[in-house]
Amino acid sequence: MERHGEPITAYRLKTLETGITLERGFGGLVPEIEERRAARFSGYEWQAWGQLLVEERVDCVAYSRIVRAIEANEEDAREKDARRKAHSKGKK
Repeated sequence: MERHGEPITAYRLKTLETGITLERGFGGLVPEIEERRAARFSGYEWQAWGQLLVEERVDCVAYSRIVRAIEANEEDAREKDARRKAHSKGKK
């Protein structure tokens, strides 16, 4: 998936700097908070999530990540469009 010819995950977004960071767990595992978010996004309660095969959890986390990336890029595009429209109104 691309935006303006760049992979959507590499496209530079103007984002609010919150200072929040997630540390990778042992061996580069997905942080629990991200797994919990992916579980909720995918409609699983935490206990049911733990019963899934690892491959199923990986797919859910990946899908959750790409949806968040799409949403962030859509919001970025909306903000750029709003700024462009405000700027062109100011020139009239």
